[in-house]
Amino acid sequence: MAQSINKVIIIGNLGKDPELRYTPSGKPVTTLSVATSTRSKNRQTGEWEDTTQWHRVTVLGDAAEWAGQKLTKGRTVYVDGSLKYGSYTNKDGARIPTVEIATFQVEPFGAKKGAGQEGFD
Repeated sequence: MAQSINKVIIIGNLGKDPELRYTPSGKPVTTLSVATSTRSKNRQTGEWEDTTQWHRVTVLGDAAEWAGQKLTKGRTVYVDGSLKYGSYTNKDGARIPTVEIATFQVEPFGAKKGAGQEGFD
C-alpha cells in the first residue's frame, strides 16, 4: 500500500474560549473554534474583502488540558493536526456531515510568549 499523508496546519484566532471536558475514562479533550481569513479583491467593486473560515479543532492528549486552561478568546494559535470526517443525525433525522482538525499540538503564535501563554507540543 502506498504511503499517504493527512496533515493540516493553520494559524488563526480563537473565536471563543476553549471548551475543556473529560472522557468517561478521565482523558482531557479540548474543543477550539479557530478563524482563518483570506483576503481577495472583489472584481465588481475593486475593493479588498476578507473571507473568514471557521475550523473546529479537537485537542487531544496532554495538550488538551493545557489548551483548555491557558488559551483564551482572541488569541492567535498555531495548530498542526489532521482532518477527521464524521456525521451526526439531527432532530429531523437528517444526516449532517462534519469535519474537524484533530491535534496533539497547539501553541500560541505571533506575540511574545509570556507567563501563562507558553507553548505545548
